[in-house]
Amino acid sequence: MTDVTIESKPYGTVTVQEKQLIHFPAGLFGFERFRRYALLDAVHKPFLWLQSLEDRELAFILVNPYLVESRYELDIDPEDLAEIGKPDFDDLLVFAIVTIAREGDDRRATCNLQGPLIVNRRDRLGRQAISLDSRWGLQHSLLGKG
Repeated sequence: MTDVTIESKPYGTVTVQEKQLIHFPAGLFGFERFRRYALLDAVHKPFLWLQSLEDRELAFILVNPYLVESRYELDIDPEDLAEIGKPDFDDLLVFAIVTIAREGDDRRATCNLQGPLIVNRRDRLGRQAISLDSRWGLQHSLLGKG
């Protein structure tokens, strides 16, 4: 595998392995024109960074939704899986985008379980899907109910 040097929002210039690069052919909702990303470890586990390779200032905090909600089930249109090459279960990564919002002097952390990111680890293809299960919302609290 080849190493690639990128500019990142959280860490400045970093070197990543080719296996950390992910192509989202349709982009992400609201960011459709940005399609190339790198998956970076975050300082605070279990979080990760999804860093755009096309805009250094565009980076998303990710978390594994199964760590946030033990009852979470990935229920998406089979076409979404087809778009990333129908990966085997072992090659499928699932992430939720985290949002940290200020409410006065407090911060509130939520994640989007309604729009999971699915990634074919083998082919390094990703897609943002829409959950068909209405239990999962756009602002699921990371700290339990709320």
